[in-house]
Amino acid sequence: MYSPRRCPVCSSKEHELLHARRFTKLSDALIDGYDVVSCSECGFCFASNLPEQSAFDAYYEGQSKYEHDSRGGAASEYDTRRLPFAAGIIKEWLPNQEASILDIGCANGGLLAELKKNGYHNLRGVDPSPGCGRIARELYDIDVTVTPISRIPSSIGSFDLLIFGSVLEHIIDFESTIHQMQRLLKPKGRVYIEVPDMTRCSLMTDAPFQEFSVEHVNYFGPISLKNLLGQRGFEPVGVRQTEIQQVPSLTIYEIKAMFELSDGIAVVERDKEISAGLKIQPDVETRAELERYIRKSEAKLEGIESVINSLADSKRAIVVWGVGTHTQSLMATTRLKEVKITALVDSNTRYVGQQLNGIPILPVSALKDYKEPILISSQQFQAEIVAQIRALGLPNELLTLYT
Repeated sequence: MYSPRRCPVCSSKEHELLHARRFTKLSDALIDGYDVVSCSECGFCFASNLPEQSAFDAYYEGQSKYEHDSRGGAASEYDTRRLPFAAGIIKEWLPNQEASILDIGCANGGLLAELKKNGYHNLRGVDPSPGCGRIARELYDIDVTVTPISRIPSSIGSFDLLIFGSVLEHIIDFESTIHQMQRLLKPKGRVYIEVPDMTRCSLMTDAPFQEFSVEHVNYFGPISLKNLLGQRGFEPVGVRQTEIQQVPSLTIYEIKAMFELSDGIAVVERDKEISAGLKIQPDVETRAELERYIRKSEAKLEGIESVINSLADSKRAIVVWGVGTHTQSLMATTRLKEVKITALVDSNTRYVGQQLNGIPILPVSALKDYKEPILISSQQFQAEIVAQIRALGLPNELLTLYT
């Protein structure tokens, strides 16, 4: 058991439980669950009862899934639309092409490569994954320092713009992270942020509870994002709610924002009252939307449980493709743990060699040795996996959870 988190925005100890999220852990996994809570003081929603930031840092160094090694690190079809979109917004808010830019959590360097196409040239990345750093250099000639945020060396210098794209939803220790922002920025420097927009999460058509992943532990709305940064000396330049289609059946809703470091830096210290920074505006919108999302997920889960219950009752032997958050959650909360699973496979090589519920995880190439039906445990990539199986020429019956 881990200690409850203080509210990352206002440091309050008081919060209310919205949902208990549970997983069956992979053998090398970080957590088997957490509590989704809402701060009783400012309304920020976040995951509580989690290990320290250092444990998450080690996880991202060794278990990153963002190399996309099944594609050789190349951008997905979704990224070919998402990354130019983000680069265009950055260019709108920071048109100076001479600006020095550091992308923290840069993954394979795709956004920096798009900025390079737009005329920016003073570019650098940071990522905890050695694989991501290698791919960024090989594909885009981007210089990447391999380190977690907490250990970025002072020798890296200071920058006009820091990019935190899909990063802050993963952070436990905001005080350390924002100290790093302040240290790495030049005077009046700016930070560009992308986070999932949890004020619109009930519109998402992904798998049940998928927004409460193993890794996403903060649930921002525009108000709570401005509260977090505003209390620590950052003034908003622009805050925009955006949407983009990831696959034909799934639209992604995000907040894209840019903040500027003001002259007077305010830092919230634990156990001390907030004495500076912008006044906190209570965020009531995010909690209400999360409650709608939870009800919607519960109803959707009932639908796919009928398929899982039939498999458990039939005693049929099957292979399961996919061992990520979706499967880990179903294994903990449904009768999937009772199904006769002869093998688990995944295209993410980081998972291969681990175990889930005592079952070894094999590479996709091992499927040729199995004749059992294949259950595809993913909604987001269900169609892609079906196409991949057929491209491999496998004759196995395919079982899906989503229509």
